[in-house]
Amino acid sequence: MRFPYAFSLLILTVFPAASATLIWESPLPVYEADVPSQSGLDAIGVANGLDGVKAVLPLSSPGSVTVTRFGQSGAAYGEQITSGVTVGSAGITLTGLKGDCGYMVEWAGGSYKFWICDYSAHRLSLASVSPSAEQDNCSLTALDVAGTGDEIAYYGITGRRFTLSRDIEVSYLTQIYSDDSDSWVDSPVAKKFDALS
Repeated sequence: MRFPYAFSLLILTVFPAASATLIWESPLPVYEADVPSQSGLDAIGVANGLDGVKAVLPLSSPGSVTVTRFGQSGAAYGEQITSGVTVGSAGITLTGLKGDCGYMVEWAGGSYKFWICDYSAHRLSLASVSPSAEQDNCSLTALDVAGTGDEIAYYGITGRRFTLSRDIEVSYLTQIYSDDSDSWVDSPVAKKFDALS
């Protein structure tokens, strides 16, 4: 007699901070983005969908806990939530997270503020890249890009807008004149873009 077995993969991503450590429990990796100090955030996570994603602050005795979810207006205009918030021996666990939202978790000994981006709502999609028909000389090459890749915005605790870079890189060869060989030689060039606009 055969028994079917089910396996699941749990990936943990740890974000350290001064007052606590945030652990993401997720079926897919949650990537860490650099956090500018002006944002007032302790962490920025980027998840490819939020099904099964949990945020855990492993605190032994947090006492009274308040969780506020906020958007582009900042934490002062957020809404206090209780659904999906569990306080237990493992610490503070948040489930049912909404993408492109910030969360401020406050307890007797401190606070932790993070933003979670749902990349599945902001996927980069390229249909084609071709030379533009509007080029008028050989000193400039313009490209027409068909696709989507807008900025991925997030907001700090005061409502200040920031964007994540998509790190789109375009590399190509150009030619430069070489006095040594008295000819034109290929020279590699790479340009980075935060988003398609």
